[in-house]
Amino acid sequence: MQFEDYTLNQEFESIGMWTPDYKQLDAAVTGVFSVTNGQYELTLFGFTNHFENKRMIYGYTEDGKLIWIPNFKKPTDPKADARFAVTHIEVDAFYLFEVNPKYFTGPNIIVDAFDQIFQNSRFDFQIHHLSFSTNHLLEWMGQQPYHFDEKQKQELRIPYGTVKSEQYPLPNKLMLQFDLKQSISQKETDIHVESAAEITIQKQDKNKIWFRKLHKEALSVVKLIDFLGGWVNEFTDLHFDINPGIRGSYLFHQSHVTSDYTEQEVHTTYLDLEHTFHKVLLNYVDKRKKLDLVLDDYLSEYYLVEFYETKLLNSIRNLEIFHRNFIEPREMVKKDEGIEEARAQIIDFINEEVPEKYQGRFRSQVYYQPEKSLRKRMDYLIKNLPDDVFDALQIKAPKRRKSRSIGSFVNRLIETRHYYTHGDFSENYPSRIVELDQIKRVNRTLRKICLYYVYTELGISEEIIFKKIC
Repeated sequence: MQFEDYTLNQEFESIGMWTPDYKQLDAAVTGVFSVTNGQYELTLFGFTNHFENKRMIYGYTEDGKLIWIPNFKKPTDPKADARFAVTHIEVDAFYLFEVNPKYFTGPNIIVDAFDQIFQNSRFDFQIHHLSFSTNHLLEWMGQQPYHFDEKQKQELRIPYGTVKSEQYPLPNKLMLQFDLKQSISQKETDIHVESAAEITIQKQDKNKIWFRKLHKEALSVVKLIDFLGGWVNEFTDLHFDINPGIRGSYLFHQSHVTSDYTEQEVHTTYLDLEHTFHKVLLNYVDKRKKLDLVLDDYLSEYYLVEFYETKLLNSIRNLEIFHRNFIEPREMVKKDEGIEEARAQIIDFINEEVPEKYQGRFRSQVYYQPEKSLRKRMDYLIKNLPDDVFDALQIKAPKRRKSRSIGSFVNRLIETRHYYTHGDFSENYPSRIVELDQIKRVNRTLRKICLYYVYTELGISEEIIFKKIC
């Protein structure tokens, strides 16, 4: 197979030699590495005692590729091992490298190549860049494959190659590059234009950087795209360059199973944000330590098969987390400007007037901050929605004041959360949400509230927010 054919969706089988130490190739045994239905398995033939208590496996295949398996599961079929000297190893992830022989002059290209890959590290390696694609990236960037016949080709100018490329510098000295590419093929009178999208992450000075660092950034970027686009993206390809003579791919098992979530979701694409995307990206990088848990909870609804009651509880909790991480710190700054001076005066009094053995107990109370109730958090988030958003969510009941409608809605959320969390008697929570249709509707409402506040933190314009939510 060609290097480009080794992708996350491609099934293959490759015969090779495998060893726990690439510097001891004489100890290598024959084996078959196979990928079927997204499952990776290495089958070794022969006695493999020297693999025991080892964490890594190195291989070189019949088509000239090098493979590194950093972690593997121990054999689960001891009967087969004993009778037939066949070892089945489950693999979650592996790295595949293509080596260009013209860049190596030593007697053993395999050992030299692995030495160049790992340098002085056993668990990671440095690369120039990491490029990747996902199954929804092209759609999120606003492109679709399309077809023309021969007559239409004469009337239209079809761009090909890299038709669009945008770079976005990040504050952590990294650079993101978004590329749209097109290729043209013809079969008889039909013209097929193949479109592809790819993201590349590298250092701004283009020096080498650890793979794990860039892979972590790639996961973070995809999470942001998932949240904005309303999809669960799966990687289709991750590849990188180590030096002119070695390039590689990272292949791993992806466990996301998209749930049957049929409700209409908000889709905010790259085209929607194009001129402000850099600002959104910078805001996310700056705030992601506080935002990631909110995004993780929000996205879990796409790929976790859960009861709708659980989804509603997750949405309530998510808004509570957002308020704690973003709203509460601002409120404390506004309300407590002179509190440090007052605290210092109280501490001085305690030190002078209270017996020493009790001072610690009193000092700890000076810094106590009571936890805001869920009711206050939800009440704040709903009351501070812009009127257009509030009206679109249809929280206000007919012939009832806005404040009373909010109070009633929040009370239903509180009783529902308490009932499903504490498992108390149902008659103690008469206002809890029971009907499935109501649970679904309220959950959609809470998710839109979450979207509004997270979009605001990301710096997305109110025009786009209202267009997507209202």
